[in-house]
Amino acid sequence: MNRGRSFYYDLLTDLPNGKYFSEKFSNKISQNSAVSQKSAVLIIDIDNFGSINEVIGYEYGDRILLEASNRLKVCLFDNSSLFRLGDDTFLIYQNNIAKVEDVSEFAKTILTAFNEPWQIEGYSFYITVSIGISIYPDDGISPHVLISNSKVAMEMAKQSGKNNYTFFEHSMHQVRLNRAYIERSLRRAVNNMDFMLYYQPLVDVNMGKIVCLEALLRWFHPKRGLISPSEFIPIAEETRLIIPIGEWVMRSACKQLKEWHDEGRTTCRVSINISPMQIRLPNFVDMVMGILDETGLEPEYLELEVTESILINSLDDTIEKLYKLKDYGITISIDDFGTGYSSLGYLNKLPVQNLKIDKSFIDNIKDYDQMAIVKFIINMSHALGLEVTAEGVETMDQYEYLVAQKCDRIQGYLFSRPLSNASISRMFIQKKEWI
Repeated sequence: MNRGRSFYYDLLTDLPNGKYFSEKFSNKISQNSAVSQKSAVLIIDIDNFGSINEVIGYEYGDRILLEASNRLKVCLFDNSSLFRLGDDTFLIYQNNIAKVEDVSEFAKTILTAFNEPWQIEGYSFYITVSIGISIYPDDGISPHVLISNSKVAMEMAKQSGKNNYTFFEHSMHQVRLNRAYIERSLRRAVNNMDFMLYYQPLVDVNMGKIVCLEALLRWFHPKRGLISPSEFIPIAEETRLIIPIGEWVMRSACKQLKEWHDEGRTTCRVSINISPMQIRLPNFVDMVMGILDETGLEPEYLELEVTESILINSLDDTIEKLYKLKDYGITISIDDFGTGYSSLGYLNKLPVQNLKIDKSFIDNIKDYDQMAIVKFIINMSHALGLEVTAEGVETMDQYEYLVAQKCDRIQGYLFSRPLSNASISRMFIQKKEWI
C-alpha cells in the first residue's frame, strides 16, 4: 500500500514521526545486532509545556515547538536522527555509539542548547527539557520497547528535578508502578478532600511570640499511612490536582485562623504556600479575595509564600496579580530564598515584604561561607525594608547566630514541629507564646 508523506512526517515541524522510526529503523537496529553495535534512543520532553501555554497563550505553542526542533537539529551528529513523537515530545536515535559515555555528553549538549533564553512577543524566558535514554540491546531490541523504556527514564528525570537526563534502569518499572498507584489514590483523595492541615509556628525574635502559622498539607493514605509531601506534591503539580488542593488549603487555613481569632486565642497570621500553577490562573486574585470574604478573615492576616523562581521567570501578569494582593493588604513572602540562583537586586522591584532563608543555609551555618551568606542576606534584606525568616532552625547555636544578625523571625524544630489543629488550640489555651 502506498502511504503518503503525511503518514510518516509531522505536519508542523516536517520531522519524521514515530511511525517512521518504528518502521524504518527496525531494519537498522536489526543490522546492528549482526555486528554487536550499540545504539541509543533519547526521548526529549519539554518541561511544564502546559503551564508555558497558559502563560503566553496556546497560539504560541507551535512557535515553541518549532524553535525546540531547531535547537535539537543543531545538536545532531552524523550518526543521529531527530523525530517528533507528538505534543511536546521528541526522539533522537543515535546509531553505532562507541560508548555510553558519549551519549551522556550528547544529552548534556542538548540541555545546554535549551539554556539560552527564549524570546516570544517581547518576553524573555527559559524553557528546559527532561531526557530519558535507553540503550540497544541492553534495554530492548525493538523500537517499541526502547521508546517505552526511554519514556520511563524521562519520567524519572522529571521527578528528580527536571532539566536533566536519566538512563533507563529496570528497577524504574517498580517506581513507575508506585507513582501510578499514588496518582490514582491522590485523585480519590481530592474527590473527598481527605487531607489535613498542620501548622508550624513562626516566632518573632524581638517580641518573643508567635506571629504567624505556616499551613502545611498532610495526607494520610488509608493503607500506606502518612505520605510525604515530597512524594505526592510533584504528582499533584504534574496532574494539575494542585489547583483544587491549593484552593482547599487556603479555604481551610483561613477558616481555621478566623475561628481562633474569634475565640480570642491568637492575633497571628497564617502563611500558605502557593503553587506556580495556581498563580497563573486568570481568576487567582478573585479566588483569594473570595475565600477571604467567605471566611471573614481580614487580608492583613494572610501571608502568601511564593518561590523566587515564580518571580524571576514570570511575566508581567503574575507580578501584577501579586501587586493587587499586596494592595489589598495581603503579605507576600518568598519561600526557600537562595535556592533559585538569583540575586537580591531585583527584590525592591517586586511586591515582597518578607523572605525566608532556605533551610540548607541554616543547616551548615557553622561553616564560615554559609555564615557570611546568611549575614549578607539579612543585611541586604533589611536595607530594602524586608523582614527575614530563617527556616529549619534546630539548634541553639543556629538560633544565637541568627539573633546576633538581627534575623526577624525563626521557624524550626527548636521551637516547634508542625502541629495539628487540636495541638495548636491547646497551645493557645495554655497561653504559650514562645514555643
